[in-house]
Amino acid sequence: MKFIHTSDWHLGQSFMNKSREREHRAFLTWLLEQIASQSVDALIVAGDIFDSATPPSYARTLYFDFITALKQAGCPQVIIVGGNHDSVAVLNEAKELLKFLNITVIGGAEEELDNEVCLIRNNKQEPVGVVCAVPYLRDRNVRKSVAGESGEQKRQALRQGISDHYSAVYEKAKVSSQKYNDLPIIATGHLTTAGSDLTEGVRKLYVGTLEHYDCSDFPSFDYIALGHLHKKQIMGKNNQIRYCGSPIPLSFMEANFDRTVNLVEVDYGKTPTVTELVVPTTQKLKTIEGSLEEVMTKIADLKFDDLAEDEKIWLEVVIKSTGLDGDLTEKLNTVTEDKPLELLRIKRKLQVKESETSQTQKVQLHQMNPEEVFEIRLASEELDEDKKAQLSTLFQQVYSSVQEAK
Repeated sequence: MKFIHTSDWHLGQSFMNKSREREHRAFLTWLLEQIASQSVDALIVAGDIFDSATPPSYARTLYFDFITALKQAGCPQVIIVGGNHDSVAVLNEAKELLKFLNITVIGGAEEELDNEVCLIRNNKQEPVGVVCAVPYLRDRNVRKSVAGESGEQKRQALRQGISDHYSAVYEKAKVSSQKYNDLPIIATGHLTTAGSDLTEGVRKLYVGTLEHYDCSDFPSFDYIALGHLHKKQIMGKNNQIRYCGSPIPLSFMEANFDRTVNLVEVDYGKTPTVTELVVPTTQKLKTIEGSLEEVMTKIADLKFDDLAEDEKIWLEVVIKSTGLDGDLTEKLNTVTEDKPLELLRIKRKLQVKESETSQTQKVQLHQMNPEEVFEIRLASEELDEDKKAQLSTLFQQVYSSVQEAK
């Protein structure tokens, strides 16, 4: 079986009040070209198609324009599963119609697990593989709440629930695989695995109170196409568990990563062959860090020979500051105004004197996520470790519920 694995499109994302429509349209056009030129049997999208549960109309248009173009690209089958950013209802609203185009959409966990098992046929209608199309699994999908459970008991129940879900779907897929003389079995997932590397663009994903899932708990799939992490990563002993990463950088921190989709060829029981197809960069992002004087010098020395005539670089500046620099915005605007730069963010990193290294470095509230604010607040309290652990668990339960409700 030969297929393309992609994830984390985040259609509709607003980046520092800037639209990503141009970048996403360029990516989807490029992806259609890869599907056509590589003659794949399937396209697998492992979650976070949209950036929010209520995507703007242009994002929906991009999505459906892409879907309608797939037939012309010669893609026999498509598997799309929901991520934590996606609304189950929004993804599923057209799923019955899309079935007629050989597009399977699994917005959320199915009550009938047979619905998460997809037989893949090539252009000759020959069976070539089986996909366990597992979406982002929410707490309520895999665990029943039990009064009086400790935090550790909840974590164990969640881990077991996810493991049971994958095992049950795998067993159903094996039946289809064996029916056609051992077809390769591929799984999808949208979660954080143990040992993976998170970036600024990814919030820690908690299924209830479970921070990550151990790769050793997956059944023996021939390839696992994961989503959620924006940086490409290889997990598992046989390199068959992979994040392909997001197709465009979703934060300044991610700007230096290669953006890829995975072209995968896999046979039953064999190590898959994976080719990383590098996504062309449409919008350049750059971070410059240093003292105010260093930053202004670096900006003055920038070269723009490889930029198109109407192209601009989106710029983030991180100033190592003593707090006495005055109006940074005015000074930086002066040095950037005649250059193809668009200054989107200025961050001030306060320098701490050596005698003050034991104190918490001051940062602005908008530079922290809710988890970081909670941890700093918790650290300021004189509580024993058990009480801190209990409060941390309760916070993660509430935070997870809030995120799922968005």
